[in-house]
Amino acid sequence: MTRATKLGSIAGVSFLLWFIAITGIINLPFSETFNRNVVPIIPLWLLVSFGSYALCNIGYNLLTFRECPNEYHLLMEEINESKSFMRSKGVEVY
Repeated sequence: MTRATKLGSIAGVSFLLWFIAITGIINLPFSETFNRNVVPIIPLWLLVSFGSYALCNIGYNLLTFRECPNEYHLLMEEINESKSFMRSKGVEVY
């Protein structure tokens, strides 16, 4: 099973369970206040959590980018080439 298939399966089952809980087909063993106020916002909470994780992961990888010296030097070379090209076209680059 590929990662995408596994993720799709987990997401599908999770959505189905959430939909069953939100429609009240199966009563959850929690209080009615919890079922009315918390269960509907679970997808939003998951989306915000995933976004936070993604931003932290991207930030960490940007901070540790210098640990790849070959890629760092290649990227800096491409940036300098781009800057010189833009300067030759009359664009002010800092």
